[in-house]
Amino acid sequence: MPLSCSCNEWDGEGTGWITPNNFSELRTKKAQRCKSCRVLIRPGQQVLKFKRIRYPNSEIELKIYNEDTELPMASWYLCSNCGEMFMNFDDLGFCVNPDENMKDLLELYQNEFIRDNGLFKKLKGE
Repeated sequence: MPLSCSCNEWDGEGTGWITPNNFSELRTKKAQRCKSCRVLIRPGQQVLKFKRIRYPNSEIELKIYNEDTELPMASWYLCSNCGEMFMNFDDLGFCVNPDENMKDLLELYQNEFIRDNGLFKKLKGE
């Protein structure tokens, strides 16, 4: 997925998430997988926790809940390494999804934005 600075706001279709501001401690009974790199995160380790929500999407759900009710979904977690990369991309103004591979995005960033701007050539004295 290419890096982009044009973000699309969640329109209520499918699942949305709330981007965390800070790291927190994983407070689950079981270990969780990092949504980006798939490494195992153990309880007590630092994570970025993405609370996920969706709106009712069937007639039965609409009868139980009203159409404006945000239904909670299972949270996604990023390990501290991927979470750091996610926060840096976000600070730089890039729109990235927590389920994208942050290491691949970092390599893409280095190849398309850093090297193309001549930074590495200048550092090597070329």
